[in-house]
Order: sequence, then structure tokens, then C-alpha cells
Amino acid sequence: IYSTFDDEYGFIDDIPNDIMTKMSRLKRKLTDLGYRHYDLHAGNFVINNKGIVKIIDYDDIHEIGSDQSSEETLSWENSE
Repeated sequence: IYSTFDDEYGFIDDIPNDIMTKMSRLKRKLTDLGYRHYDLHAGNFVINNKGIVKIIDYDDIHEIGSDQSSEETLSWENSE
């Protein structure tokens, strides 16, 4: 079962460093794959009781260099 960071932590400053590192790696991996999330914030990550972090809310993920208003979005998540 996953919970959002909004549920788990009150403020971004309350998120432990190891979890912030996982969030940063996911963002970098997304960029390395050629995509950008235009609405990425703590509420668009979820975590389970094993510490697996995933990105959610794919409506604002677009290929880098494409028209941001494009209908094409990426349905991708990573469990790192």
C-alpha cells in the first residue's frame, strides 16, 4: 500500500534525506529518458512501507522539446 508524501509528511522539510535522494533519482531518470514532468511536487510521489518511491500523476509528463500542450504523455513509473 502506497501513501502520498502529503499524507506521510507535513512539509517537504520533514521528508528524510534518503527519501529525498530517491525522489531526486527518479526525476533525473525521467529526464535521462527524455521526459519532463511539468507539475512535479511532493504530492506527485508515493511511498510504501518498504521505502519504494514512485512518481504518480502522468498528465503533465511530456517529451523534452515537444509542445507542452501535446496530448501525448508518458505512462511510466520506477520503483527505485
